[in-house]
Amino acid sequence: TDLQMPILDGLGLLKEIQLRPNIGTHDLDFKLKHAIEFITNHDKVRITIVFRGREMQHQDIGANLLEQIKEKLANIAVPEAPPQRERNRMMLTLVPKH
Repeated sequence: TDLQMPILDGLGLLKEIQLRPNIGTHDLDFKLKHAIEFITNHDKVRITIVFRGREMQHQDIGANLLEQIKEKLANIAVPEAPPQRERNRMMLTLVPKH
């Protein structure tokens, strides 16, 4: 579930990083390094948290994780829109600051 697949999106490239809500701190930092690399290359980054099974009952953990990511990347990126929920996923799209 750690795909970074490019999705063509009108203005530029949209890269996606998928996470699980119970990700370890080192794993999260490693994924965020990729996100920083994408943002510095002027690409949008979609952070997707995938919930499975019983994790669906604890979507607050996913919301806190997205908030934490947003704060860590606040100096180089801004959210395009508030986090969206779609079935078993929670997504946040970040765009580079100009």
